[in-house]
Amino acid sequence: MMGVQYTFDLDQIFSKPGPLTVAYGMGTDSTALLIELVKRGIRPDLITFAETGSEHPRTYAYLPIINAYLLDHGFPTITIVQYVPKRFKNGPYDTLAGNCLANKTLPSLAFGRKSCSIKWKARPQEKYILKYWPPGMEALKTKTPIRRLIGYDAGPKDSQRGAIIPNPKFYYAYPLQFWGIDRQGSEDIIKEAGLPQPGKSSCYFCPSFKPNELKQLALEFPDLAARAIALEDGARPNLKVIKGLWRKGTKKRPGSWRAYLEAFGLLPEIRPEHYSATPSPLPPSSYKAAIYPGLMVYDHTTDPLFYGKQTMPALEGILV
Repeated sequence: MMGVQYTFDLDQIFSKPGPLTVAYGMGTDSTALLIELVKRGIRPDLITFAETGSEHPRTYAYLPIINAYLLDHGFPTITIVQYVPKRFKNGPYDTLAGNCLANKTLPSLAFGRKSCSIKWKARPQEKYILKYWPPGMEALKTKTPIRRLIGYDAGPKDSQRGAIIPNPKFYYAYPLQFWGIDRQGSEDIIKEAGLPQPGKSSCYFCPSFKPNELKQLALEFPDLAARAIALEDGARPNLKVIKGLWRKGTKKRPGSWRAYLEAFGLLPEIRPEHYSATPSPLPPSSYKAAIYPGLMVYDHTTDPLFYGKQTMPALEGILV
């Protein structure tokens, strides 16, 4: 079996055989990575993004923007994959939020773990590459490692990240770290390219939200804030140590999102439907979604901007 491989020597990884793929998160660092690849003339064979069904609206709003940029520079547009659950303990769901609501729990980051990123982000992308993407299937057959670029920056926080379970069938590299590009550098690259800043890519109930981000969510997207509070409410009877999505309280804020918004008079109206984990209907045929066992893949070969144009609102003012 091939061993897990990492490299900071990009000359080495770019000279290796095997498909070149990018894990795209639709946030600041991974967007800067794509722009740098364009500038350096390094064209990947595939760029994947994992849809959890629970992303922040700014993430969805950025898809048509980055797809247009990639098209303009002759790069492949974003291939979107989504994990499709098949086995349920406490009722069906089809999104990360539904997962938490059905099981009356919080995202794993609230407990200090990162299993939701692995389950809903990393594994679906790698499953698609290995099982359903022809160049990946061929590489697997010939035991050629698939090159995988990840947009971790050179700052101290990202340098310690490890939110992937390495797969020996891939050869991982972090170009921004090799190029010495930190978060500020990533923002500068995006600005110089003439693109709006995507901001942080996350779910709308991410425990890493800062207080001002939660306030902004409640003011701009009260329906999503209400669903996040419903998620926290549902999990509360099962919480033994932590208080809510922020785990434990600090001098500046409580551990509970509900308590924080109540203190500032920003608690949205929470209706019964916010507590529902009922799966959404499958996409209409115009989405051109290919459904595989445990995976959905959105095909944009005829209109690569369709998903961003038609399924998500324009959200004017959310991107700067």
